[in-house]
Order: sequence, then structure tokens, then C-alpha cells
Amino acid sequence: MKKLFIFIGLLALLIVGLASGPVFAGDYALYSKVGDHSKAWDEFVEPGFEAFETNNYPTALVFLQKAYDKGCRDGLVMARLGLVHESRGNTREAIQLLDQARPKLKKTYPKHEFTKNIDAHLGRMYFSNNQYDKALPLLNESLKASPNDFTLLFIVGQILREQGKKEASYEMYIRATKVPAPSNIKPDPKKALLKELMALTYEMKRYDESLSYAEQILILSPGDPLATSYKQTILRKKYKEQEEKSIQQMIEKYKK
Repeated sequence: MKKLFIFIGLLALLIVGLASGPVFAGDYALYSKVGDHSKAWDEFVEPGFEAFETNNYPTALVFLQKAYDKGCRDGLVMARLGLVHESRGNTREAIQLLDQARPKLKKTYPKHEFTKNIDAHLGRMYFSNNQYDKALPLLNESLKASPNDFTLLFIVGQILREQGKKEASYEMYIRATKVPAPSNIKPDPKKALLKELMALTYEMKRYDESLSYAEQILILSPGDPLATSYKQTILRKKYKEQEEKSIQQMIEKYKK
């Protein structure tokens, strides 16, 4: 059957939301204390931070871009500017800025909440843009800190499957079945994971296991067309194999 990849609400589930409010609140004081501040661009950073924290992204873009153009390469400034670009759909610019910001955040702001999430955030952005080779090391790094994160396990499993590493992908998916799935996401992440396992184990010719996942999906969602298709295909295959086995047994019997 055709390879199946279930991408479960990338914008809602895979990308950490724009972190205004408490994550970045009061950061100008922190920036002034330890950041790469200068009279050449401080006058733009402060209003840029204030606009960002009130979700006024167009204004934040104007001021933060001016600071950047003046030479500011502070991690927090570039992170906010990158997030503003992300909010406007400027993915290429956002990735470039967040990639530049990442080492600076870890060096200057190691305890900042966004620094703790930068690997996951940037990794998910690379993933959503099909840049799997760049996404995978970042997501694996995130898994070291959050080994029971359903979403990270799910994404890494998808990347490994795309790379043809079926056993490694399977291991990630199985790990994901053992941790809580997000409860406020549609479509149901648990069902999406079961569909991935159903398709993957079918590819691996583990037909009984694939059938078990199809049946679990049908319990959650009776009549699901994909699960029904897999179930019917596997049952036909099993029937044909049994038929061929019976014929072979008859041949062997008459040979005697």
C-alpha cells in the first residue's frame, strides 16, 4: 500500500506558539543587564520589546528590524525578530534569525524559558519545511531534555521513516504510545499515531501487528476509511496465504 504520513496540525501542534506574555515579559531589563546593548540600537529595542509583548507584531517588526540593521546581534532581539517574521509567514527569514539566535541565547540567556525551547521550536520549523537533516539533530537534542514529549517522539519517528530507517522510526512511535498525547488537538494525535504505526508495520510486513492497529483505530473511529482499507487488504492477504498453504499441503499429501 502507498506510504502514508500523517501530519497532525503542524501550526497547532508542532510549532511552539509565539511566546509573548510571561515567557518574554520584562526582558528589556534582562537585556539591559547582560545583553548586547548599545546606544546605537537600544532606542529601537525597548519599544520593539514592548510591542512584541502586547502582540503588536507589525510595530515590533519595525523597531526590532531597525535594531538588527543597526548591528544588534543579541540573542533575545534576534529571537523576537525571528518570531515576528514567523507570525507573518516569512519562514525563511524566521529560520535564519532563530538559527543565528540559538547559540547566543544559550551563551547569554541560558536560563531563559525560550532558550530551553529553542531546539524544539527551530527543529519543528525545519521539519515543517521538509528540512529533515537539519531538524533531526535539534529534535534529538530536545528529546534529551524532554524524553516523554509525545510531539517530539512523533515528529522524530516521521523523519526517521522518511529517511528509510523503519526500525528506528518504529521505536520512536512505540515510545510515543507510552506517553500522554496532547488532549486539545484535532485530529486526535493518538489516532494519528496509530495510523502511522498501521502503515509502517504494513511496510515492514508485520501484517498481524498492522491489523491490530487498524482494529484499534476502528474502535476509536468506527468506519474509518483508511483503517478499513488496511484491514480488508490484510485479511485478503491472510486468506490468500492460507489458501496457498492449504493447496501446498494437499499437493504434499498426494505426493506421498
